[in-house]
Amino acid sequence: MKPRSVRSSPPASHFLFGFTLVELLVVIAIIGVLIALLLPAVQAARESARRMTCSNHLKQFGIALHNYQDACKSLPSGCSRQPFQIASGGTHWTGTLWSAQFRLMPFMELQPIYDGVINHKPASTPANDWTPSPWSNDFTTVLGQIAVYKCPTDAAPKSAATEQTGFNYMICRGDVPGNCNIRSIFPQSVSYDIGYATDGTSNTIALAEACATQPNMYNLVKGGVVRVTNTINGTTKPLADCGSIRSSTDKTIFDTSHANYDSVKDNRSRGFCVLDGRFMRGSFCTILPPNSPNCVTMGTNNGHESNPGIYSASSYHSGGINICLLDGSVRFVSETIECGNQDATFDGTAAIQSPYGVWGAYGSPKGGESKSF
Repeated sequence: MKPRSVRSSPPASHFLFGFTLVELLVVIAIIGVLIALLLPAVQAARESARRMTCSNHLKQFGIALHNYQDACKSLPSGCSRQPFQIASGGTHWTGTLWSAQFRLMPFMELQPIYDGVINHKPASTPANDWTPSPWSNDFTTVLGQIAVYKCPTDAAPKSAATEQTGFNYMICRGDVPGNCNIRSIFPQSVSYDIGYATDGTSNTIALAEACATQPNMYNLVKGGVVRVTNTINGTTKPLADCGSIRSSTDKTIFDTSHANYDSVKDNRSRGFCVLDGRFMRGSFCTILPPNSPNCVTMGTNNGHESNPGIYSASSYHSGGINICLLDGSVRFVSETIECGNQDATFDGTAAIQSPYGVWGAYGSPKGGESKSF
């Protein structure tokens, strides 16, 4: 009887390099497709979380403003040397050019940081004054990054342990080119009561986010400041003299061939030195729409931080910025917000409605506008 043949099993390599390899490639392809589909959603979710964190930071500033108003019977000035009361009830003088962001620290659970600056005053310093200047790095309690002052989406790196905390939340200085003392709820050397905003607290911007200057990347529109040959004042045509100084092929950078272009400031200008209340450092104006250029007139001080300028709100969020209204509420504003006649010349001396549309109306506390977002 002929023996029955026994079918041998295929070798293991057949499964490894035959059907198994094909199936493996199919699985890898499916995983790749899923990653390609899910990655944008994951990135969007992360940015949504960062934007919410940014919104929460601004909300804390809004609450701090109202607590400051309750304790001091006024809002902080934009930058000044003036007496003001802190939560403990004591009255202090600040040196010139100290920021509103600094004054709000006791009302944002940052009292120890604030006290560290106040107590830094040497015994030999004249009464009612402080040295060194607010842009000094000698104030150790504000060195390194303070989280509530920074938007997590901002591209600028966190502050080093040897420099003052960087910040993205800037006070609104109104709708006048180059003049922070007119049509602003936070003028220089003056403190207004919240009732000064006769347009209504829900119709007046208190703070908004703005990108900080990135080291060695001064030609960026977001965070960069360009010196211009023309004068930034009430005769300025904001769009022509400042807003147009960006590349036509790359909207993220300045156009160095523009007729009004002089040079870009070569230091960290925006969002640097939280104690420094000068206009360039920690303010913005509601003239050009969000994410527009920042321009400073050369003047006699070579584009100094105190020189007149147009400074725009900005962010790395997609399509717009977060703002905090004077009533403490936080909203997201599109970069396409209506800005009226962006080439209107306006010195702000007349108590008229803002020529810069809805955006300008929300920057002025008593322009008599009835516009809404």
